[in-house]
Amino acid sequence: MAYGITNENELIDYNTIHNGCVTYMSGLERLQDAAQTVMEAAQLCDKKALNVNGESLQPTLIELAQAIANLASQYAECVNDVNTQAVNVYNAQVTELNAYYEQQAYRS
Repeated sequence: MAYGITNENELIDYNTIHNGCVTYMSGLERLQDAAQTVMEAAQLCDKKALNVNGESLQPTLIELAQAIANLASQYAECVNDVNTQAVNVYNAQVTELNAYYEQQAYRS
């Protein structure tokens, strides 16, 4: 894929993308912590602790904790994909820029 790169200022800002990914992943860690907290609550809310008509909130809380953890995992995969794609684009752009510089040097 040709990006038409002829100047370093035209390269994508990989550092900003990477830093954004790191920040996003930090937020996802908090989401994982929330899933763990809900799971701990589920362990406490058994039929002995909280019972309504013979049922407890435990199964619902376990399901919720698993759903939160699964979402965090899916989002983490997306963030990793974004970072990987940014690296690939940046590397391709740098390769293209170097080829452009070599071509310019050859013409001189």
